Amino acid sequence: MTLRHTRTPRTQLAIAPFDEQFARNVQTWRYSAALQRYDFSDDPFERQWLCHPSHGCWQITDQQQQPFGFAVIGQHAQVAGGRYHGVAIDVLVGMRPDLLDQQHGYDLAACVVTHTHQIHPTVPIRVSVPSFHHRALTLWQRFGLFPEYAFMAADSTPHVVLIEQPHLY
Repeated sequence: MTLRHTRTPRTQLAIAPFDEQFARNVQTWRYSAALQRYDFSDDPFERQWLCHPSHGCWQITDQQQQPFGFAVIGQHAQVAGGRYHGVAIDVLVGMRPDLLDQQHGYDLAACVVTHTHQIHPTVPIRVSVPSFHHRALTLWQRFGLFPEYAFMAADSTPHVVLIEQPHLY
């Protein structure tokens, strides 16, 4: 599949498997009230889980090799309570909290979409986004992912599932 986004990212980002130092850093991130559900704990088991290669966790750093965000690619990106069907590769993306609302989402998504296409070139990408997160829903549509269905997550948060539309390529 060809990357469908239409502008060049402003920030050069690098993606690599999670390492322990990055995991420790992510565990200190604290989001604002609406996004607190995404805070990690400082549990060492959680850190080990993030660093285990089979879990599909990827660290994303900027040009200065500072943490920028992360991605989970594969079945562990699925939201608890979701009903997933069809062939697709699930993707979950998170950004460092102090970078939110600064127009960095496009760069982060471009990095993750490009990497996902490199490791799964023939499988469409699928993301599950909380329905209140309008900017994320719009962002993913810029990359050729469109709403397919909705579900209520295990924590009672409504989610929209967007799937990459191969016929657009």
